[in-house]
Amino acid sequence: MNKGTIFSLLLACIVVFGGIALLSKSIKQIQNNTNGQTNIDQRRASAPIEQAPEIAPQTSQPKSSGINKCILAGKIIYSDTECAPGAKSVAVKIEESAGIVSPDRAIVNATIERMAAENKRNRERNSAPVASLEIPKKISPYCDSYKSQIEQLDALAQQANSSYATERIRQSRWHVQKLQLDGNCYKKIKKYVK
Repeated sequence: MNKGTIFSLLLACIVVFGGIALLSKSIKQIQNNTNGQTNIDQRRASAPIEQAPEIAPQTSQPKSSGINKCILAGKIIYSDTECAPGAKSVAVKIEESAGIVSPDRAIVNATIERMAAENKRNRERNSAPVASLEIPKKISPYCDSYKSQIEQLDALAQQANSSYATERIRQSRWHVQKLQLDGNCYKKIKKYVK
């Protein structure tokens, strides 16, 4: 083995064993903690918290007629009850859409009108008579040769071949079929097919 492979294996082992050591250390730390909180949670709990303004508890929360967006101390809270005193309240309009957000009707109508106008222009453009310059293709003089080549390739494919040879035969057959199509031989092929 070369040095790079050995170094990679050594580094992988260090990472795996380091991860196992960290995992076992954290499991022991959780098991030793009696009240179920980790040291991180305890540090968070002891850190000073920015106090929100006091809200008087309501004994019965009256139901509003929909969803309210309450802005309290710079935080947004959505609620189906009225907002607490001192909070800015904004009613949220809810439309029955079965989970599908519908675009504005004016935008939909404008899009429909634009598509109708484009379709009308396309129909007018396509209905104008156009002179056809299509020249009929001549049948290739090699069509019989292509047919015999395909027969030979089919005979080769039926013999025992390696996978490489079989693939080469398949590619050669595809190439000859493409030459037949490009040479307009399909008209001549029809008489062979019964």
